[in-house]
Amino acid sequence: MGKIAKLITELEKIKDMPSAADKDPSLRYVRCISVNKAYPRIPGKCRRCGKELTGRRTAWCSNACTVDALIRCNHTKATYYIRVRDKGICSICGTDTKSTKTPGRRRSWEVDHKVPVAEGGGHCSLDNLRTACIPCHKIVTKELAFRRRKK
Repeated sequence: MGKIAKLITELEKIKDMPSAADKDPSLRYVRCISVNKAYPRIPGKCRRCGKELTGRRTAWCSNACTVDALIRCNHTKATYYIRVRDKGICSICGTDTKSTKTPGRRRSWEVDHKVPVAEGGGHCSLDNLRTACIPCHKIVTKELAFRRRKK
């Protein structure tokens, strides 16, 4: 098992622990927030889960807590871990996005929130993120816009 696969397995173990968004529900409607704002320093405690720090650690108790906080606060990190987890396969239609090229774009896929940020899916872990090819993401976005317009 590779280093990243092990880390994703560790993230699965801590996914049920409360996050900053559980403490402050308004964060669910925010896509990006700084790590320092979401997880303020608490001397001697992990910024993510609140466990006592051991050894030379000063902010996070484990790599899983560090990565989980970064995924929730840094879109680039989230994109990296989604690419590794989903291997470029669109979770909506099953298209292998590695084999398709979209003119004028760096990549032919996007990260999509299963529960949209506008509906409380922001500041989320990998559980609420998925790979979507460009056509599927456009359809999902149009459906969301239609639902929001009807409200």
